[in-house]
Amino acid sequence: MGRGRIRLTATVRRAALLFLIPALASLVPAHASDQLSVMPGQWSFGTIPDTEPIHLEVTVRNDGAATVRVSFIPTCDCLFVQPAQSELAPQSEQVFRLTFDPEGYGGAFDMDYIVPSAAAGLEKALFRVFGEVQATAPAEGRADKSTTGAEGAVVTLSYYFSPGCRSCERFLSQEIPVLEQQLGIDLVVERTNIFDPGAYERYLELLMLLGEQERAYPAIVAGDRVLQGDREIESELRELVVALAKEGAAGVGQGAQKPSVGGAPRGKRTVDLAVLPVIAAGLLDGINPCAFTTLIFLVSALAVAGKSRREVLVLGLFYTLSVFVTYYLIGWGFLSAIRYAHSFYLFARIIHWTLAAVLVVLAALSFYDYLLIRKGKTGKIVLQLPAAFKRRIHVSIKSKTRSATLVGSALVLGFLVSVFELACTGQVYLPTIVYTVRSGRALRGYAYLLIYNLGFIAPLLAVFALSFAGLSLKILTAVFQKRMALVKLALVGLFAALAVLTVVM
Repeated sequence: MGRGRIRLTATVRRAALLFLIPALASLVPAHASDQLSVMPGQWSFGTIPDTEPIHLEVTVRNDGAATVRVSFIPTCDCLFVQPAQSELAPQSEQVFRLTFDPEGYGGAFDMDYIVPSAAAGLEKALFRVFGEVQATAPAEGRADKSTTGAEGAVVTLSYYFSPGCRSCERFLSQEIPVLEQQLGIDLVVERTNIFDPGAYERYLELLMLLGEQERAYPAIVAGDRVLQGDREIESELRELVVALAKEGAAGVGQGAQKPSVGGAPRGKRTVDLAVLPVIAAGLLDGINPCAFTTLIFLVSALAVAGKSRREVLVLGLFYTLSVFVTYYLIGWGFLSAIRYAHSFYLFARIIHWTLAAVLVVLAALSFYDYLLIRKGKTGKIVLQLPAAFKRRIHVSIKSKTRSATLVGSALVLGFLVSVFELACTGQVYLPTIVYTVRSGRALRGYAYLLIYNLGFIAPLLAVFALSFAGLSLKILTAVFQKRMALVKLALVGLFAALAVLTVVM
């Protein structure tokens, strides 16, 4: 295997997978550093069983004129390195022995070492480790019981992890609930992806304040203590949690509310304000003119086709279900891709400022559309479905509403309309998805997606319910046309708010 450079090779390779931003790959420099070289430039171990650790020797050479310190920082406790760091004199090289322990893993594996150095362009390089692990036995959990004397206390843990870390996922989904049950202590875990924009730098600053050095991942910061790596967390977390719980409960007077370690009173739930723009976006997108006019045309076509009110309701329910599932799955794909792109600082910054600019443009165009609607020039608004897409939707609606297979037609129609309407509704949907990623709530993103889509289908359900109740289509159309300008103005406010939140977050 020829000599490769760490550079941003993994970033370039992964960027090709992101269909949302394929043009951004060309912005990554071809050679980030002429000072350090690495052989090999990544570790592809193929397919291995989960029974024995495997090793790789990586040679790092300093071709520069100055001494450079190079470190290999594992982002998962299944990765090891010896030595952890080395001072490379000019024209010298160092062999690092990397180890991957596949125990407890199964399926595709794709993780990185962080390789910080003083070489220009390689201040935070990544060394990729990937392959396939064949699992042979399930992991065993623990089930012991203990009494701590600090039952009922609340302890806040700051957890720093890397995406794709299976031990991190097990820790959050299995170990934390078990520990809470064993100790009787409420653990509030604040999760931080170290590849989120700025998170890595903030973590390093925190380590400096606490007098610690970066050694391994995942890491937990609680009080003034830092635990790094799964083994250290497993051996010391229990005692640390108990100590912090007792410390937080000390000095609390009778009848007073116990404070959590971290300052928030026990039992007080913080309102998640980040979800409010998501709710607003879903509702507004549901009454977006391009979506609502299609809905009115659908109800009209059902009436022309001679469908009874009961048939309209049945078709409406299954049509709405199909729209919900289709939009959620589309959003799931976009959310996963954008979150993956945010693992890399360069792409995260490009997405950040591109989104802010796009939101400003959408706010301006929505305001322009608002002025056109006020002047009675509804047909000339900018942000609407292209005429070709409208024709395709209308043809689909006419053919499906005449079908005898009511349920099947409704499901197919919901899918087709969702795909075609995405050209218009995506103007709200995609910025909202990026906002959920920017909010830093990695595990809540899919819940936000669910909330958005529930808001999106709410107007659909309302229209079909009103039609079933006998409300005239003419009245419904008149009400919508009367409020169309107000909807556009609300979209101006939404885009402007998301633009501000994008810049300040």
